[in-house]
Amino acid sequence: MSSAAETTPTLRTIDVHAHFLPPVYREALRDAGLKTLDGGMPIPEWTAERALAVMNEVGIAAVGSIPALGRRAVPPAEAMQAFARFHYDTALAVTPQQIAALRILAPASQLLYGTDYPFANEGLVRMAEAAFAALPFPPDEREGIRAGNAARLFPALVDRRSPTEAAR
Repeated sequence: MSSAAETTPTLRTIDVHAHFLPPVYREALRDAGLKTLDGGMPIPEWTAERALAVMNEVGIAAVGSIPALGRRAVPPAEAMQAFARFHYDTALAVTPQQIAALRILAPASQLLYGTDYPFANEGLVRMAEAAFAALPFPPDEREGIRAGNAARLFPALVDRRSPTEAAR
């Protein structure tokens, strides 16, 4: 008999930009005649089992994406201060140039790891993970973006991480 520790993977990253497409949602899209989403993206195949498999393989706990805020006017003098308080995810934005642009808007404490899975297919998730791992972050900022910043927002996810990682 295997223990929970043997079957539960160690997660090192919290993804705040993964999509969940359960059958009931896909059926509603189909019934509405929608074949694409989000500006023309085809609706990808998705199963909970496959999503968990790829996330476990890469060491990710996914929480789903956060909805957009909608229209809200911010006076220009306050815009940069407002931008610095928002949280930004790294879904498919892991080149040094993209991260540098994000860092102009907000400090590393406001950056969160994201994959855009399953709209970003499994190959892209792996490529983005490798690209993120190659970015020249100081260790504390890298851990913050990987999981620490999201753990502050979603403390229940800390329980899924190893005790060593959760203590960081």
